[in-house]
Amino acid sequence: MRNLTRNAARFAIHALAPLLLALCVSDAGAQEARLNLAVAGLPGVGVMVVQSSPTLFVFSRELAAYGDFTVAGSNRLLVAVGVGGAVQLTRILEIIQNRTLEPVRLDVGMRLGPSFYYGLAGDSADEEARAFRVMFDPFVRGSYATSSGRVLFAEVGAHAPDLRIGVSLGL
Repeated sequence: MRNLTRNAARFAIHALAPLLLALCVSDAGAQEARLNLAVAGLPGVGVMVVQSSPTLFVFSRELAAYGDFTVAGSNRLLVAVGVGGAVQLTRILEIIQNRTLEPVRLDVGMRLGPSFYYGLAGDSADEEARAFRVMFDPFVRGSYATSSGRVLFAEVGAHAPDLRIGVSLGL
């Protein structure tokens, strides 16, 4: 029994050591959190604000707020909030190649959250019942750091507004 306890403790130490090392190393080389501000288009005209916090080597946490106004046909205002995460593809290449790949960054991720739309042209009770939806927004984001230090980004996602272009600010 004593041998079993000793082996279990050794196994736990060996299993947890790489995880603890990864957490320590990831904090040492952590990137800064960013606030992305964007104007957006397709299908309507909109805005998007995203707070992105890099975590654990190649991942980032995402918190986003969307707004989209469509005039053609439906006259609707869409508002959504999403939480999710992204994989920093450029960071993976940096780790593999052991060098910094500036000034371009590429992230792939998804966000999930509530979405509300408001029809501005007299909705029926049936249309009002469908005003709430669950938003699922897979996205691809590319960013570019200019020589002056500004970071510009473009993002394509599945939730309206689909095309988002803006500036990324360090927090």
